[in-house]
Amino acid sequence: MFLKPILDSNVAGQGYYYLLASPIPQWDKYKEEITQLSIEKHLENYDPDFGFNVRLHKNAHPIIPVLYKEFEELCRFNFDNIAIDPRNPGDLWAYAQNKEHYNSVWHNHKRTATINAVWYPKLPDSSAKLEVRDGEGTIPLNIQEGFIYVFPYWMDHRPLPNKTVNDWRVSINIELLTNTRVIHKESRVMW
Repeated sequence: MFLKPILDSNVAGQGYYYLLASPIPQWDKYKEEITQLSIEKHLENYDPDFGFNVRLHKNAHPIIPVLYKEFEELCRFNFDNIAIDPRNPGDLWAYAQNKEHYNSVWHNHKRTATINAVWYPKLPDSSAKLEVRDGEGTIPLNIQEGFIYVFPYWMDHRPLPNKTVNDWRVSINIELLTNTRVIHKESRVMW
C-alpha cells in the first residue's frame, strides 16, 4: 500500500514528502476491538503527570503484534534503508480524548522513533484535527477515521481538542526505531 503525500508542496513550492497518509481498510476489522482496549487501558492507567497516552504493550493483547507487524510491512513497502534498532519495542500507544478530557501538547518522537504514525480507529467528531509544525509553520490537518498518517520522528505535532461531542476519539501511535535514516522510496527524500 502506497502512502501518499498530504500536501502538494511546502511554502517554497517544493514537493513535500514528510506528511504521508493512506486509508487502511484491512484494519477496519480491528477498529472496535482496539478502540475498546484503548479506552479501557486509558481509564485504568491514565496518569496526568505522565500525559494522556497509555502504552499498549505487545503482549497485552493478541491484536497489538498483528497491527505492529503490518505497520512494519507498510514501512518496508514505502521506505528504503530500514535497519530496525534492537531497542525498538514493537508496542503501540493509545490516546483517548473527548470534549472534557484532552491534552493538546506539542511533542515529537526524537528519542523513540525514526518513523512515527498515527492511526484513527474511532473519530466521532469530524472537526477534530491533527496539527503539525516543521519550521515552515503550523498546519492543521483534517483527519479521517480509518486513515494512518505517517511522518518523521522530528516533526512536532499535537492533537487538537474534540470540542463538540463527549464520545471518545481514539488514536493509536505507532513508532518504528531504526539504526538508519530511512529514505522515502517514491521521492528519495531522506527522513
